[in-house]
Amino acid sequence: MEVTGTQFILNKAIVIDIPNIQREEWLFANETAMSSYKIYYNQDNLAKDAILLEANLAEVLNCRKEFSNSDHIMILKYQVRCLMNMVPFSLTQALASEINQSNFLQPMELFEGQSMLAYRIDDENYLGHALPKVPTTERKTNSLFEDFIKDLNAVNRAELFAEDYYMPSQLEVSRDFTCSNPLLRCFLVANPLQASLERILKYMFARPFSKNQSMIFMELMPKMLQLKEQSNEFAKYFIDSPSAELNMD
Repeated sequence: MEVTGTQFILNKAIVIDIPNIQREEWLFANETAMSSYKIYYNQDNLAKDAILLEANLAEVLNCRKEFSNSDHIMILKYQVRCLMNMVPFSLTQALASEINQSNFLQPMELFEGQSMLAYRIDDENYLGHALPKVPTTERKTNSLFEDFIKDLNAVNRAELFAEDYYMPSQLEVSRDFTCSNPLLRCFLVANPLQASLERILKYMFARPFSKNQSMIFMELMPKMLQLKEQSNEFAKYFIDSPSAELNMD
């Protein structure tokens, strides 16, 4: 059975059919998945009435037998989370000399779902200067879903999404549309960017615990264990012996 769309039901008398996004309409596409969004406005006051977030697995990935249905669902969840936490494009933002520091970790539509952090991982000195400013900078730009909730005046709905881990904090390191993240990107070069890696880890370990962050740490562990020079500061968090003693002091 093919799902061709969904319905926005305002009441028994008003049902709006919302068709699936067509191939040529995807805003973001890679070898993993495609994703996009549409915003529906009220014609009387231009308030946001509905938002459609859609993700679809790439055909090549969908056909590979080594990926289970659980893997498929996880990838699609990552796509939707990236969309929800993404800072939408604006001309003012595009013309600005710098991205607002409070959005430094969030995916940006301007960068096709990458964060400013991902673009600066090769500059450890800049990271050391920028990361501490993120929690203290006044927020001037909301994410795509925050803007939608603001127009709906329905903060309680945002809280429900947060409980389901669909709404990562704007202060968290997050994944992009390729299901990667800035920490993993530090290992894409011949000599891993260990100094930048440690700058980011220091920021993350100073933040409150979240499921999103713990899953990123688990993905990072094999890479950390392969480092030729173990990080003195963070090696104790990445150990490969289940019986080893962990000294947190």
